[in-house]
Amino acid sequence: MSDFLKVYGPTLAFIAIGFVVAYQFVDPAPPRGMTMATGSPEGAYHAYGQRYRDILARDGIAVTLVNSAGTVENLARLDSPANESGAVELAFVQSGIGDPATSPSLVALASL
Repeated sequence: MSDFLKVYGPTLAFIAIGFVVAYQFVDPAPPRGMTMATGSPEGAYHAYGQRYRDILARDGIAVTLVNSAGTVENLARLDSPANESGAVELAFVQSGIGDPATSPSLVALASL
């Protein structure tokens, strides 16, 4: 056993150190699911949400749609802490409604 460690020990240690160093530079995988606030089930935001859900499902990303009263509620859900009930990662909001001073972490991805 001591001969084994003398021969392979330095190599195994070098490999282990390499993995530890490489791990410092690897980003975690993106989430495979998210929650999106849309609007009322009869509205356009909900219809767009269904289309996005179907498109993202082709790439293995599960999207849960949450109905809401509209833009104001969607902004409140986006501003909620991630662990709070009703919080969402994505939402449809009317352009020009958000305030960067009060919600600096919100980012617009697109405009419809």
